[in-house]
Amino acid sequence: MSYAFPGCGGLELPGLRAHPAGGFCDGMERDMSPLARNFCRLSEGYMKLSTVFIGAMLAMASVGIQGCVHAPRDTTGFAQNHSLSVSANFDDTWQAVKDTLRDKELEIYTRDKRGAFVAYTPMKRRYLQPNRYQYTFDIEAISEDETRIALDTRKQSYGVTLLTYPGWHDRKTADTPQSQELLDAIQAKLDGAVSP
Repeated sequence: MSYAFPGCGGLELPGLRAHPAGGFCDGMERDMSPLARNFCRLSEGYMKLSTVFIGAMLAMASVGIQGCVHAPRDTTGFAQNHSLSVSANFDDTWQAVKDTLRDKELEIYTRDKRGAFVAYTPMKRRYLQPNRYQYTFDIEAISEDETRIALDTRKQSYGVTLLTYPGWHDRKTADTPQSQELLDAIQAKLDGAVSP
C-alpha cells in the first residue's frame, strides 16, 4: 500500500499508510519499506525542529516589539530657564556674552549677531556614557540702554536606539549652578565695562 502526500504534488511512498490514531508514521514502522521509514523519521524530526524554531522566533519578536518600540520621549520641561536684565546696549551685551563663553572655555556652536548663542560644555563620561550641557542664550534689546538675556540650559547624553541615529539627546536637567555663574560673569563683565 502507498500513501500520497497532499502538499507534495502527489508524492507517493510505497508501504506508507496513514495511521487512524495520529500521523502517518505512528505505529506503522514495521510495515514500511526502508525508504519510507527513513522519510518518516526525517519528517518527524523536521517537524519538531521547525516547531521549536517558530516558537523561538515568535518569542524573540514579542520581546523585541515590547523592548524597542515606544513613543518618542516627551522633552517638555527638560530645560532650566534663567533670565537677566542688564543696563547695557545690545552690542555690548552680545560682546560680553561671547567673551564670557570663551573665558569659561565653552565650545561656541552658534554665534548669531541677531542675538543668539549656542554653546556646549566639554564632554564628560558618567558611567561610560558621554554627557554635556547645552547653553542657549537669547539676547533681546528692551530699550537702547537695557537688554534682556534669556538662558536655556539642557543636559544631553550621547546615545543611539533602534529608532534614532547616533546623536545627543536631551535629558531632564536639574538646576545647574554653572548657569547662574555664567549670568553672573556676564553681569560682572558688563559692570566692569560700564564703570571705568
